[in-house]
Parts: sequence; structure tokens; C-alpha cells
Amino acid sequence: MALRKPLVVIQGQKQELPAGDTLDAPVTGVGVSQMTNGNAGAISKGQVVYINGANSVDLAKADALGTSNPTYGFVRSSSIAPAAIGDIQHDGVLDGFTGLTPGAKQYLSAATAGLRTEVAPTGAGEVVILLGKAISTTEIEIEISDTVLLV
Repeated sequence: MALRKPLVVIQGQKQELPAGDTLDAPVTGVGVSQMTNGNAGAISKGQVVYINGANSVDLAKADALGTSNPTYGFVRSSSIAPAAIGDIQHDGVLDGFTGLTPGAKQYLSAATAGLRTEVAPTGAGEVVILLGKAISTTEIEIEISDTVLLV
């Protein structure tokens, strides 16, 4: 296979990346959407939600497809009251966690709605959804995978 170089813009012109140059830029983009809390109770920062209706989210749980699919992201704001609108982060790095194991994969919990776990579900009828990876004891780099139904 031939070696390919990325295209870059240099002085307004598209060119191949010059030999010896590298691409380096800070990652600042964060995917955030405003959604309505469709749960009867408040949803707190760091809890995991799925889309349960038009522009509405509820606490996700990996015990069944109906309570997890599609898993959308983590609550970014401190708390979203019932029927209120709040920020849901579905990409980028989210902080505010405690006790994470750096490098450990984070999965949607099958035991408790809205929580994440470092152990993937294994029971028949449960779903495995990778939420991302801990990059420190307090931060998760969010990268939500497709849903895998266990049979």
C-alpha cells in the first residue's frame, strides 16, 4: 500500500503535509446537546441517559434494550429537574467523577439505572454499551459504542 499524507492548508493552498511536519492541535471540541429530562425525578451530573422520546432522555440501564437503546451520553450540568432542559454530553472529556481507574473502560451498568461501571454486563438479555475510557481518576473520555445484546 502506498504511503499517503494528509492534506493541509498552507498560505491558503491545499498541499500534502510536508515531510518532517506533524499535525498537532489541542482537542477542544465537546459534543453537547440540550435535552428534556423525561424521568419523574431529577437526573444528576455524570449519570448516563438514553433517548426515550422526541428531545427527551431518561436514566439508561443495561438490563434490556428498552432501557438503554439508544444510549446518548452523560448529564453535564449539575442536575436536571423533571421536565426541565439540561446539557447532555455525548463526546469529549467529562470531569467530576471519583475513584475511576485510569485506562479502564467504562460500561453502562445493568444493575443501577444511570450509572457506569468498569465491568461489562454478562447476563442473557443484558446489553453491553461501552461509554468510554477513564483518562484519570476523575475524567472520562466519552466514546459511546453501538449496543450489543447478550443472548
